[in-house]
Amino acid sequence: MRLTLVVALLVTLGAATAHADTPAQILDRVAAAPDDAKVAARAIADLDAYIEAHPDDAEGPMTRAKIQSHVGKKEDAAASYELALRIDPKTPDADYNLAVVLLDLGREADAVKHLEAAVVVNPKDVDAYYNLGQVHYNHQRYAKALAAWQKSLALAPGDFTSAKKIVQAYNGLGRDKDAAKARAVVVKLWKDSKDPGVQKLTEYVIDQFVVGDHAVMAYEPLPGNGAPVVFRFTVHGAGGAVTDAFAIEQAGKGYVVSRTRADGTRTELKVKLGKKLPGWKKLRATMQRAMRTALDAAP
Repeated sequence: MRLTLVVALLVTLGAATAHADTPAQILDRVAAAPDDAKVAARAIADLDAYIEAHPDDAEGPMTRAKIQSHVGKKEDAAASYELALRIDPKTPDADYNLAVVLLDLGREADAVKHLEAAVVVNPKDVDAYYNLGQVHYNHQRYAKALAAWQKSLALAPGDFTSAKKIVQAYNGLGRDKDAAKARAVVVKLWKDSKDPGVQKLTEYVIDQFVVGDHAVMAYEPLPGNGAPVVFRFTVHGAGGAVTDAFAIEQAGKGYVVSRTRADGTRTELKVKLGKKLPGWKKLRATMQRAMRTALDAAP
């Protein structure tokens, strides 16, 4: 999930304002010394005073929230963003920034409310739609995730990340034909991309699911890599570490399923796939059964 907090600490904030005690000037001080805890603490104290003197100005708590978030005081930052929204419900970026902080705090239900509010205040907020889609996807609300990611891609048509998420949503819904069309869009965006980070990719995530206590990421290679792997699956244990990798590989006129353990040991599983792979919905179910059997077996 890409969580883009609109903090603006490390960028130029424009010409200095007339008085050193305005929120913009206070933020300037922190931007000039972003790693100095004493500067941040003084800035927060000055903003406390500003907020007391200007209770109707949302810029005060908004700026304080940015600094509090910057120094890791997430709970305090959330409270400050909430104050800014009480003063002015349309404070730019407040709902989105609050949602990002709430996601960091694990308060996803509250974050969804503010992401939804963020796209009402700013209907062109690509990141808000993207993150809204990710939260819905995490809770298997695939239709809502799809709608949010379609909106983020419509707002940023060249966004490879949103495009691949649409593939994941369709796969979650079991809509194989739509997923195939979406995968074609992903490949085209990859080929046309001028982004070095996208250009160097050799595969991308097309699905995420659970097998027992393990989280699984399913990858599809991008064209032209010359490898026999058709699909790759990484199995993640506690803490997110990869414990095993499974793959569907071309072998002659058919396909084989392999398992590679953390120590590098590779074995082929007794899984019959035939000469033509089924659609993803059926293939995923087959792989889930195969992985569950392999992972439950004695080492």
